[in-house]
Amino acid sequence: MIFGFIFLGLIGISLIGLAMHLSRRPIRCCDDALHERLTSTGMSRMFILTTLMLLGLYLLIKVWSIRILPLCMRLYFTYALTDASLGLTRFLMYRNLSIDMELQPLFKVRRLLTVYKADFIGILIAIPIDLCYWSTDNWLISNILAAVVALHLMLYIRFTSLGYSSILLMAFFVYDVFFVFYTPVMTTVATSINIPIKLVWPRSLTNFTLLGSAQEKDRYSFLGLGDIVIPGLYLTLLVRMEETLKIAPESLSRPFCVARRGLFAYGLALVTTVSSLLFMKVAQPALLYIVPAILSTVYGSIWIKHTTADRKAIFKYDEDRLSIRPFRQGTSSGSDSAPNRPAESHQE
Repeated sequence: MIFGFIFLGLIGISLIGLAMHLSRRPIRCCDDALHERLTSTGMSRMFILTTLMLLGLYLLIKVWSIRILPLCMRLYFTYALTDASLGLTRFLMYRNLSIDMELQPLFKVRRLLTVYKADFIGILIAIPIDLCYWSTDNWLISNILAAVVALHLMLYIRFTSLGYSSILLMAFFVYDVFFVFYTPVMTTVATSINIPIKLVWPRSLTNFTLLGSAQEKDRYSFLGLGDIVIPGLYLTLLVRMEETLKIAPESLSRPFCVARRGLFAYGLALVTTVSSLLFMKVAQPALLYIVPAILSTVYGSIWIKHTTADRKAIFKYDEDRLSIRPFRQGTSSGSDSAPNRPAESHQE
């Protein structure tokens, strides 16, 4: 069992670390086309929809035909994989655009459909991914597909402020504890539906095989994508804060550097989760350990290393209030040779 959780933890840390690396850049004009910003209202909706989806899946498992549900979930996840392929392709192709260049779509049908040049490459990538999903239930392929979805979510969705995102983490802390310890909902959904919403790994070296099926749930340890994506969204926000506050008009007295400490705390929390699982012999909600570890590390670092004025500037950070200064008059908009201008905060 330890063998499986070691590799699951390493995969989770690697995915979050990769998302943090790719997110390490200031806010840009084209970000609105590549990302979905979640304000306090959006975060509330995210929490409510996640809860309703979990309860809905549990009820469907209990009352609906087991033959119909997997087909419906496969169709939905095919859409999710296609969307993830398109989103990652857009992000990787357009991530080096200059800070004030706006991204122009090829065509747009109101709010229903927006097509960019990168989408043609994204479709070519999505087709073999979807074919792999439908043609095999191999656990390794399932992990790759789950990793694609997790990375896409961490890069596409953006928390906008430290305070509200911390509250959302605490809400998911309660959510995870309640549904794992006090109801059978979480474990039932995680073990009954064979779609890439979790990472799996063989529990021991004795039954390790690359050809095994992900449906053989008794052979695998698993880590839910929520235990990766939710902390990952928070840590990628910290990375963007670090980059943006470096060039903010109101610079801090010392650099804001907490994202790596948060990732280290995440790793320690996973170790604690596995230790608790081995000791208690019952399923453990990973966010029970992850959320306190990350929040205590982040807020402890802010409190110890920064002055009162710095802390006010950090807690006032809100990506919805950031705008991009234009280039100097006389330089061509979007020119890669033009110097980047810092983000500034609107005066209210």
